[in-house]
Amino acid sequence: MAGLSGAGREGYPPIGPSRGPPEDRWRTVEDVTFSPALPHRHLKPAWLTPAVWALAWLSFASGVAQFGVVTVVGDVAAAFGNVTSGDDMAAQIGLTATTLSLGLAFIRGSSILALPATAFADRFGRRRTLLVCTVVGLVATVATSISWDFWVFVLLAGLARPFLTTVNSVTAVAAAEETGTVGRSAAIAFVGASYGFGAGVVSVTRGLLPGGFRGVMLISLVPLLTIPVMQRWVRDPYVFGASQQRRRPLRFIPGAVPTEYRTRLVLLSLIAGAVAVLSGPGFTYLFVFGERMVGASESQMSLLILAAGPVGLLGLVVGRWVSDHLGRRTAAGFTMGAAAVFTALTYRGSFTFLIAGYLFAILASSAFGPALASLVAESFPTRVRSTATGWTAAAGTVGAVGGLALFGVLADQLGGFEPAMIALAAPVALTSLLFLLVPETLGTDLDAVTAEPAP
Repeated sequence: MAGLSGAGREGYPPIGPSRGPPEDRWRTVEDVTFSPALPHRHLKPAWLTPAVWALAWLSFASGVAQFGVVTVVGDVAAAFGNVTSGDDMAAQIGLTATTLSLGLAFIRGSSILALPATAFADRFGRRRTLLVCTVVGLVATVATSISWDFWVFVLLAGLARPFLTTVNSVTAVAAAEETGTVGRSAAIAFVGASYGFGAGVVSVTRGLLPGGFRGVMLISLVPLLTIPVMQRWVRDPYVFGASQQRRRPLRFIPGAVPTEYRTRLVLLSLIAGAVAVLSGPGFTYLFVFGERMVGASESQMSLLILAAGPVGLLGLVVGRWVSDHLGRRTAAGFTMGAAAVFTALTYRGSFTFLIAGYLFAILASSAFGPALASLVAESFPTRVRSTATGWTAAAGTVGAVGGLALFGVLADQLGGFEPAMIALAAPVALTSLLFLLVPETLGTDLDAVTAEPAP
């Protein structure tokens, strides 16, 4: 390709209009990954680059911080509540289910602030947004260890949540932009697996640390101290740099999406919100239900989370294969319905159902993740891709908040976790049919959906 104009970004080849044929006017992400004429050809497999490893580490750090809050929910309730020998839920947990749900709903609800942060990633770059949000989120998580009241813990955890949610969203976007069509779902799955690995680490180490919930919250210090070293491999993907050079000098409005993409965005946001209605309480109450209601020990719950690691990895592999061979919609729709059914089975009332339901729910949810993330990444142009991901994350936040709040009320009114979970699972499973209205994107090149022409 001759006649390129404009400077490249961070060692990438220059980009710009070509004097060649119209179909070759812009380099695509496929060119960067596979062309023998470009300097990145030695990185094999194409998607497993140092940049993807760095994104995986940031995702791991987010998993440690966010899942740490989930693992200590029961400990926090017991520390600041009043555990007695009664048979009702409040006596066993320490707080009423409604109070605990409101606190958890506040923490999840704060994730709505991730929407403007993800929009900033489209304006100011993936790298800058990721590093700032990772550091702030980890610092706030560590600060929860000094909490002296339940609502102080909730406030500090709520402060960390939007920054960590932004890390989740932008790492998925950056992983998609760092790879070509063939390796995209694999890179997204790898980054998602890293989050799950972080969750597993904090769950397993929970029973080995002194200090109750305070010791668990201090685990986030470890990934925080590695950021000065890891930041050298975090970069703005090439396709983002190309989009920035082609972007028209329009007024920046955080959260704005072009009209032609809004219907698709609404559908994907509805789906993400519906999934979170169930996964919010379904995974958040796991330790409370297992230890306080079923009678499982801390070691048993840690082993369960440890077993979920390879099961989740298997789910990512299955999800990637189905997504790449049968389509994003098929993979996402089927696994969403399966996850709803198995999440409901988790709360049937015995440790056997807890084990089987949770592991199968992890399998289905892990398979669902790469399919949905690939579908979102391939449905929007680079200049609003992170913003669109932010909208789906915001919808997930609204769904999780609604699910947590509603679940607590239903559990108190219906007399248990099982009927409350069934009442949430049924409509969520039916919502998977919305994937029939979403266009299939399998095989889409990310530059092909950058609908903005060169200035």
